[in-house]
Amino acid sequence: MQDDYSDLDRFLGDASRPTETFTFHELQGFLFAIASSPDTVPTSEWLPMIGNDEEIIGLVMHLYNEINLAVLGAAQCDAARLRIP
Repeated sequence: MQDDYSDLDRFLGDASRPTETFTFHELQGFLFAIASSPDTVPTSEWLPMIGNDEEIIGLVMHLYNEINLAVLGAAQCDAARLRIP
């Protein structure tokens, strides 16, 4: 990831957060799984699992969009390499 997500990492790693809160790396994996799904998973289904803290929603969505673009780019490269229309 090229953007600075230190605020999100700090927020998620705060000791006052519930223990079941995603760490930053767990969040990356979770968002990668959603972006890799063959079916579109509506934001309304997965965002509540992360939380609704307004201070991080923008960062979470930015991270999701970045991961989603990377997944789509990889899929396009595979399709081109395999000559899948």
